[in-house]
Amino acid sequence: MKLHGMGGIYPKGIKIGTIKKIENTNNIVDRVAYIEPAVNFDKVETVLVITK
Repeated sequence: MKLHGMGGIYPKGIKIGTIKKIENTNNIVDRVAYIEPAVNFDKVETVLVITK
């Protein structure tokens, strides 16, 4: 059995960034998160996309 992160699409544990700030909205169930990416996208030259 393979465990996946939230939504079941991506593997659990892949670091995408660090949460810097969370703000509440007018809707009690919604929030906005500001994230500092784990990589410097200015230096990314190649991206590999794997499907199934």
